Amino acid sequence: MGIKQFLLGAALAAMLSIAFASDDTPILKAPRDGLVDVPLLKTDALEEVVGRQVRSFQKALENILNANHSDPEVLGRAYGLLGQVYLAYSWHAPARRCFLNAAALDQEAFPWQYLLGMVEIEMGNTDEGEACFQRAAALRPDYLATYIRLGDIRLQFHDALGALEHYQHVLNADDTASAAWLGVGQARYILKEYEASLAAYQKSATLTPSATKVNYFMAMTYRAMGQEETARAYLARAGKVGVKPKDALMEDIDNMQRGERVYMQKGQAAFSAGQYPDAAKMYELALKSNPESIPARVNLASCLALIGRLDEAVAQFQAALVQKPDNFTAHYNLGRIFAGQGKLNEAESHLTQAVALNPDDLELQLNLAKLLGAKGKHTEAVALFEQLEKKAPDTSSIPVAKLTFYLENKAYDLALDLLPAYRKKFPTDAQLAHFEVQLLVGHPKFSRRDGQRALTIALQLLESQKSPVNFENVAMAHAELGRCDRAARWQEQAVELYSKAQLKEAQALAEKQLQLYQSQKECRIPGQ
Repeated sequence: MGIKQFLLGAALAAMLSIAFASDDTPILKAPRDGLVDVPLLKTDALEEVVGRQVRSFQKALENILNANHSDPEVLGRAYGLLGQVYLAYSWHAPARRCFLNAAALDQEAFPWQYLLGMVEIEMGNTDEGEACFQRAAALRPDYLATYIRLGDIRLQFHDALGALEHYQHVLNADDTASAAWLGVGQARYILKEYEASLAAYQKSATLTPSATKVNYFMAMTYRAMGQEETARAYLARAGKVGVKPKDALMEDIDNMQRGERVYMQKGQAAFSAGQYPDAAKMYELALKSNPESIPARVNLASCLALIGRLDEAVAQFQAALVQKPDNFTAHYNLGRIFAGQGKLNEAESHLTQAVALNPDDLELQLNLAKLLGAKGKHTEAVALFEQLEKKAPDTSSIPVAKLTFYLENKAYDLALDLLPAYRKKFPTDAQLAHFEVQLLVGHPKFSRRDGQRALTIALQLLESQKSPVNFENVAMAHAELGRCDRAARWQEQAVELYSKAQLKEAQALAEKQLQLYQSQKECRIPGQ
């Protein structure tokens, strides 16, 4: 049962975009030929802190225009600063107009050309964006992020050689530029130079270990090389965190953002990427911006729980329930935390309330059934398991949980009696097959064991997955059949796999079992 987050979805972005939705948006007319009109953001619908910030930059530009200021550099800076604020909140169309004017008024100003290029790319104007970055590179050749942007554009056109030229320019100046190494990897992939591509990706991954998205690119390269198994392994580790170039200008833009909604967006992005400490910081800022925000408080608590700060998480969840007693996420997560701490009464209380708030959540009800079993409320637990089986008859996780409950409470006969029907209904479920093997070789009553059937099932499991547990299952089946020497040989393979995986505790237990097989003629699990 994992920690849940209070998700707001796309609503935040929509709330930030409504400022330009009106047909009567005021316009700052272009003061001279060669410039364009710029819309003034209506700030009524924005958070106060954001509204004040935007109004201050708009007013600064208005004042300069009203004063008929003749210095193009001063006027260009005023347009550029307003464009930066607009860009900070992803208002790309008005930001573009500001940067067009700023670049036209001060053609030697590197920031306006570069930021105009960023906006053009965001709006899908690739050719215009590339032209802006080329002008920016000419104005300031030492700003390496410009060449990474140019390389990325060349990749979009599958111009691998052109992209490599830009990325190599960066690496000649800074060989620790992770984004450039990633670009080299992509360019080499297009050229089908797969070994060189992998080497570049590995360099990028080493420089930026948190960039889990690099694993996807490596997976695609291994797949192109025909190494499907390795490709699947990298795909399993692939995530959403990419590699960003070092870009002081865009960092300044990000630092201009204010308000709960922006911090919530950043928090959700970090949370989705598994960067829980960073997400917690953003949610703390969101809560500071609006102490009454339940989503900010609940999401902060979720992150605190995930990074092990459980007491703080509990305090925040409880504070959220004071504000909103029917908050599902808070009840769910408090139930999860208290269950993990062995506070079963508190856990039951919160999980029961969570079920009442969301009766369609099967996973939640399954966990409540497990908790009831752990508390010794066996009749209630069984009744809930059976209710869930009727509600979701095609879900194998329910019988798995029910059988786990029976096995934990030593109801071996009940479990073994149920297994044939479950196995017939879910023939590919490995956990159900594993349970059957365990019972057929380890049931306390010899009369209920069947070593030959256990061996057949264990070999089928092993064929589907060469895991150490499945090797142990085969060994136990041979032991039940009195074949201790064969059991030892299979157990040796399990020990070897545990060793390779560096699972020391499991390896120690497997070695102890191996010694039993090797030293005794009677090596089956004791029974009666």
